[in-house]
Amino acid sequence: MKRSALAATTLAVLALTACTGEAGSATPSPTPVVTPTALPTSTATPALTPQPVESGTTTTPSATPRVTPPKRTAAPHTPRPTPTADNEIPGALGALPEGFSLPEEDRPGDDEVSAFTTAVWRASCSDRVLTLASASGITATRVKESVGPEHVVGNGLLVFTDAAAAQAFMAELSTQLASCATEGPDTDSWRTVQATDPLADLGEEGLQVRQWSEWDTGEGWVVAPGASLQYLAREGQYVALTYEGGEYHGDPADLPDVVTDAETRITVMLDQLG
Repeated sequence: MKRSALAATTLAVLALTACTGEAGSATPSPTPVVTPTALPTSTATPALTPQPVESGTTTTPSATPRVTPPKRTAAPHTPRPTPTADNEIPGALGALPEGFSLPEEDRPGDDEVSAFTTAVWRASCSDRVLTLASASGITATRVKESVGPEHVVGNGLLVFTDAAAAQAFMAELSTQLASCATEGPDTDSWRTVQATDPLADLGEEGLQVRQWSEWDTGEGWVVAPGASLQYLAREGQYVALTYEGGEYHGDPADLPDVVTDAETRITVMLDQLG
């Protein structure tokens, strides 16, 4: 099994999310989140849709004021343990491999973040949640996430009937994510940018899904607070996922700490499946 050189700390998320039997999938919203019978998971998901917030006024070295996005109020993110649609994969289904545990799943909450609690997962584009027929091959799941102010982290494991079913899921997910628009719809001068790339050196195959916010100043689009990163990696009949979303600016793949944390968490899960 291949492993990432960046994986070094502890750790899953969450944003993008489907199964039979919120969040989960594709993906924390970022979105990320995720229930088999023609369903799809992240934040980040979920998928976790980035929730931009005010970042404060800054100035350039020439003292020219820099345009900053106005306050954009978003509803607090609350984990949902029960799917409400066919495209959501439940976070508690069937039995996992003996001895398997998600990163920090038993960590208690504190004044800043909640304890990890069961949440659905769904995969998504910036404008819609995806439905994955291949999710019908899921036989067991565990997805949990922790929520704090403007921040969410989730981890999960999807168990399929066999390696072929898991491989079909990854193939369908990759195809559908590739069909997502690069820039989501303009809503009140805000939009979500999305990108998906294959992951090397993690499991037998993997995907990295990113979403980040942009705001229209009237003279052009600028990066705004709100982004999510999601990793999915397959090992045999298992698909591990992790997602994180928060007030990050720009493509989260350019943030070393966020990337390292994600690779660490998913490696913790893959190491238990080898």
